[in-house]
Amino acid sequence: KSVPEEFAYGQMIDSLCKVGRHNGAARVSYIMKMKGFIPSLVSYNSIVHGLCKEGSCMRAYQLLEEGIEFEYWPSEYTFIVLIEGLCLEADLFKAKEVFQIMLKKEGLCLEYHVPVLICYKSWIG
Repeated sequence: KSVPEEFAYGQMIDSLCKVGRHNGAARVSYIMKMKGFIPSLVSYNSIVHGLCKEGSCMRAYQLLEEGIEFEYWPSEYTFIVLIEGLCLEADLFKAKEVFQIMLKKEGLCLEYHVPVLICYKSWIG
């Protein structure tokens, strides 16, 4: 593993996201993880957000699962974007699954934390 190689992967992900090629960025992040690197939180959020915006929430969900498999927990922002996207696609079952995963993450959604309210707003609003 080398820092320049990790940096290059991060730059590829960033560039692909900027031109709207989020599926390509997701593939690069997977290759990166297979080589032992972990994408930055910014890269991860950009990919998930872009995939959801493009209507590819199931791919974003798969990316979330891949990240967790590598013991990488996304930020609250990533969870919220994915939950909102799944709700917009009327996949409430998957949205609930993501919410349950979010609840398992220590420190998220505890004691009326603001993201819980945002999640519920997505379901009812």
